[in-house]
Order: sequence, then C-alpha cells, then structure tokens
Amino acid sequence: QQAREKKKQPWLDMYQRLAEMYLTIKADFTNAANVGAFLNDNIFNNVPQFSANLFASVCQSMLWPDAARSFLIVPKPQLKSLPGVEAYFKAVTNRMHAAMDNPEAGLSLALSEHFLEQGVFGTSGVATLEGPEDDASLPVVYECWDVKSMFIEEGRRGDVTIVAVKEQSTVRKVYEEYKLNKKPGDKISSKVEELYAQYRYDDKVEVLKILEPNTEVDKMKKGVNGMDYRTCHIDATNRVIMRESGYEEMPVAVVRALKRAGEVQGRSFGM
Repeated sequence: QQAREKKKQPWLDMYQRLAEMYLTIKADFTNAANVGAFLNDNIFNNVPQFSANLFASVCQSMLWPDAARSFLIVPKPQLKSLPGVEAYFKAVTNRMHAAMDNPEAGLSLALSEHFLEQGVFGTSGVATLEGPEDDASLPVVYECWDVKSMFIEEGRRGDVTIVAVKEQSTVRKVYEEYKLNKKPGDKISSKVEELYAQYRYDDKVEVLKILEPNTEVDKMKKGVNGMDYRTCHIDATNRVIMRESGYEEMPVAVVRALKRAGEVQGRSFGM
C-alpha cells in the first residue's frame, strides 16, 4: 500500500487545486482541514463550478436518459421464435429495472457523483455490490469510488485490475458492518468493541479495502478460493483483518476520462 501511495503522491497537489477551483472545498489531498470546509474567499465568479456540474449533468442525461429503463435485455434472433423466450427476457428486464431504480440502491446518486469526479479529477469508479442479505427487495447497491480514496494499478492490457480504497470510517460504521451485519468469517478488533461499548461512536478508524485478481483461483473449490477476484478489509488503525471475501467478476468499473501513455491515473477535462 505504501508503494501505491508513493506513486499517487505527485498528483495530489493538482487534485487539491482542482477541488478548490471546481468544488470550492478543502478536499484535504495535501493538507488537513475540517470535513466539509468550504472556500469562500477569493472566489469572484462561479464559472468553474457551473462548468463542472453542467458536464456531470450532460454526461448522465446522455448515457442514462431514462434511468434503468434506458436499456432492454433481448434474446438472440434465433431464439425469439421459441415459446416463452420473449416473456422470459421481458421478465428479466423488468426485474433489473426494479432493482436498479430502487432509490435505496443508490444508482442515480453514484452516477451523479461519478460524472462530477470525471469532469474534475478524471479518475473514479462505480461499484456494483451485493445488497443486504436480509432485504430481498435490494439485491444490489451502488457506490461511487472517488480518486481521493482509491489507489489503482493496471493489468497487462492497461485496464485497472487492482483497487485499494483507504477511508476514514467510524467506530459505529465498523461495528455495524463487521459485527452486527457480519458475514461468515468477519471480525473486529477488541478496541473497536470497547469504544462502541463506551458510546464513542464517532471515533475514527482507518479502513483499507484491497481488491485484486485471485492468482490462485481454483474453479473446483467453493467460496473465495473459487472466485476470480479476492478482497480483504483491514482495520489499519488496530491492525486487524476484518473480512476476506471474493467476487466472481470485477465489481467496480474504474474509468479514466483522458489518459496519457505510461500513466496510471486518469486526466480530466478540468485539468
């Protein structure tokens, strides 16, 4: 992880300047500030902010004009005449529309954040993750992974195959995710349990999530060992591995708006 952070270091000053100009916030790429601190001095017009939000709005309206109903799942021509095929594909389409249009799934919000990140920073991703096991109406949820928290590496074909996400979480979030809503094998540090019992819910916990190809995949095995991608969630503050899991395919699409040869980070139109 230290090597990934070192590679990204030269970009941080540029990201800080972009955040101040286009988002008018102290994004803390290069310095610490209060969360959500706004910059109000030395701003004489809102052209950069307007341009960034217009870019995001146009991208979303062009690529996702009618929300989930922007697409249909259809059978191949040679299958259409078979009985029941069209009805099946229509049912599949309707089910996908319902799942993706569910406000709790967060797809519209994730896309809105993603396109704004693309216009300003040029690197971001949209993750498609499993919904809570106890809610059948929410099979998938969506998240925008931003350039600030992501550290990426390319595969041999130039696509992003390794993603590490470093984020500042809280005792409450960690306890609820890995204790109350835990999956088999999850665990949390005794320190987090102690802080939660003391009602210190807002104390900070640094969480590192690593997603990478499973180089030792065995299709004959079940669980993580049989999946093409593996993930590890680490409580970096207390040095505890909280979750080891896997995915059958890459769960996050990392997009670089513009890219120069030899660079891993994307470049943005705002640059």
